[in-house]
Amino acid sequence: YGSEAPPLTCFQGGYSCTDVSFRQLLVDFLEKCCGDKKHAETLADAVVQAGKTHNLNVQHYTKGSSGATHNGPLTGYMLQIFVHRSIAEDFVYPSQAMGTPINKTLKDYLEKTEKADGQARILFQPQVFLDPARVRLYHYCARPLQSCMGTDISASRGCLIRDLKQALAPMFKDPSMAGMRQRLKLS
Repeated sequence: YGSEAPPLTCFQGGYSCTDVSFRQLLVDFLEKCCGDKKHAETLADAVVQAGKTHNLNVQHYTKGSSGATHNGPLTGYMLQIFVHRSIAEDFVYPSQAMGTPINKTLKDYLEKTEKADGQARILFQPQVFLDPARVRLYHYCARPLQSCMGTDISASRGCLIRDLKQALAPMFKDPSMAGMRQRLKLS
């Protein structure tokens, strides 16, 4: 089946589809959280600025983005997701490139005699992914500083997280947090 995104190539150079508006996805999500489109646009701008400050490729998140590719060095990230075998059939399916399902169970696909060559898609369910007994997530970045959590080290992941928290802080100061929980169907 192969892959449209070989891991080593994508880890070094980055990989993304360009047929969706990442800006609109971000604004729509933030609007769902805060309940106000104008406020969501302002928050999105603050998030984009935090990314720019940390030299991240934010071109697909800016207003009027062109969809051009980013050719900076070492732009890739790797996210490894381990789903416990006991629940894998419920949340994972084997697929061809671009997510087309393969008509087999995950177990059949992985335990066949020949090499498992292809991909899998994972269906996200927050309460499952937040349980470390069922799912484990590991994140790697091609730029070593992006793996450092220290906020005292310039350009570190820790500084990025600090700046993102600051950018999104106005949304959480809103006294109607109950409204956000309702809009996100968390309560």
